[in-house]
Amino acid sequence: MSELHSVPAVAKMLGVTRETVRILIRERKLRAIDVSTQRVMPRWRIPDESLQAFVRARANIEESVHA
Repeated sequence: MSELHSVPAVAKMLGVTRETVRILIRERKLRAIDVSTQRVMPRWRIPDESLQAFVRARANIEESVHA
């Protein structure tokens, strides 16, 4: 299994806020796993392969915009 990243860690890596990461998860633009045990509030973890796929897709979009 790949490494799982927390919302704050992903926010720091992407240079965005934690809320932005949560929005990306909610909009299904970034795949995440809820690891909470109580179902009151989700505790999201983002698999490394999902983060890398998101970064690649974002780079492709930016590349096509600047072409």
